[in-house]
Amino acid sequence: ICYLYKMENMDEVWNNAGSRNYVTYANMKPGNYIFKVDAKNKSGISAQSMAQLKIIINPPFWLTWWFVLLELMALVILAVFIYVYLLKAKTNRILKRQNQVIQAANEQLTESEQKLKELNATKDKFFSIVAHDLKNPFTSLLSISELLSESYDDLDEEDKITGIKSFHRSAKRIYVLLENLLMWSRSQTNRIKYLPSEFDMYQLANENIQLFSLHAEKKELVLAFISDKSLIVFADREMINTMLRNFLHNAIKYSEAGGEVVLELKQEKGRIKVIVKDAGVGMDTEKVENLFNLASKWTTPGTDGEKGTGLGLVVCKEFIERHGGKIHVESEPGKGSVFSFSLPCPNP
Repeated sequence: ICYLYKMENMDEVWNNAGSRNYVTYANMKPGNYIFKVDAKNKSGISAQSMAQLKIIINPPFWLTWWFVLLELMALVILAVFIYVYLLKAKTNRILKRQNQVIQAANEQLTESEQKLKELNATKDKFFSIVAHDLKNPFTSLLSISELLSESYDDLDEEDKITGIKSFHRSAKRIYVLLENLLMWSRSQTNRIKYLPSEFDMYQLANENIQLFSLHAEKKELVLAFISDKSLIVFADREMINTMLRNFLHNAIKYSEAGGEVVLELKQEKGRIKVIVKDAGVGMDTEKVENLFNLASKWTTPGTDGEKGTGLGLVVCKEFIERHGGKIHVESEPGKGSVFSFSLPCPNP
């Protein structure tokens, strides 16, 4: 017997299996099939009826329509989620940029407000200086000059000397005040140029020691200078000279007779440290914190009644900031004060 077989929906022609009574199919796709078998004898005559087997192969669950629909729904949901996420992220970036712009604008407004407050304080301080601190010594000068001019012949020698000394003190006070006002106004209008160069700090400090030696001697103070020679710095010489004059003047001004004022220079970590210390009246913490604040309402008179405006220290603060530095102050009431700052050495 010879067997012929055919799998409908898969085989296009009949397959001859010979006398083999089994057949194998692999990798059949899901679907409906009819397996047909025909048998022939040796004469080639087919059997009266053909054997048929209906075969149904169900697809796996991941190929079913409902699973495909679920996949499509999941893809749509994922796409919507990604879109919403990206949209939200973009919105957050826009809001963040806007917040940064608003924050920067607020900082500028705060800075502008602070500058306006400082300008108002500066204006008030300036008018106070002109109206009070400048008026008083001129009033004293006028009174003394009027007394000397009208009653010179009637005054004894001691009164004349006292009047001339008072005249000199008032004139000196006016000079110092005008000098500080001029320096301060020039610094406020940026008319003082920062011109750093190499110079010998020892020589500049020694010049100021010589300048103030007579002043210290009159007040019965010891003016000491501690330093190594030839200390070269890189800074603006005129600005540093102004700072030294102010610090030495203040140290002498607030020192009692018999005290000591020390100017010290020393080298530390590639910089030259400048220290001016005294054993004078000193200051409490609140005064130290407001020392460089032009809006501060207080000024401390010197030990001989010398008056000041605080402009000199404000100018010094601006000058040292031009050099990228800072003034350090240590003080205690009744024990004196120490002012210090440092300057860079030239590059090797």
